[in-house]
Amino acid sequence: MVPYMPARRRLGRPRRVDLRRVVDAILYVLATGCQWRALPRDYPSRSTVQGYFYRWRGDGTWHRMNHDLVRRAREAQGRKAVPSLAIIDSQSVSTTESGGPRGLDVFKRIKGRKRHIVTDTQGFLLASLVHGAQVQDSHGAVPLLKRSIAGRSSWARSPNAGRGRSRSSSVRTASKASSSCRGDG
Repeated sequence: MVPYMPARRRLGRPRRVDLRRVVDAILYVLATGCQWRALPRDYPSRSTVQGYFYRWRGDGTWHRMNHDLVRRAREAQGRKAVPSLAIIDSQSVSTTESGGPRGLDVFKRIKGRKRHIVTDTQGFLLASLVHGAQVQDSHGAVPLLKRSIAGRSSWARSPNAGRGRSRSSSVRTASKASSSCRGDG
């Protein structure tokens, strides 16, 4: 996790918050499902934690961390770091009217969102997208696969290792995944 944390800036106000505590607070919110405002006082302030979360989401830090963790977990299991097969799935969930995409899945009679995910054969998350529930699986899978293929260049690089695969082999891997999932409906 340390290679992904932003370095201290040379100019401006010095950082006073411990980034480990920020990550702990974000994980607390994710694990408990509490609102940002309900964050316990022993963590940094809500606005600080929320600011880091959105900044890291926007600049791809979470994606890079996930890719590195998946790579390490696969290597620890004795598998190749780059998955050669991917599985796509979706789930429609009911939501309230507050924020985010929302639609009606007429087949499941659910008003809310649809989550599309790509995992490897071990169940490790490779990519995800959230749509309104009205998006059909075939239409939701296309941008998900595009995101997955575009993200494959990060599989070729590890922040703490010089080894890795070339971009062409990682794109070939992703295209195998898309062709293997084509008939799954």
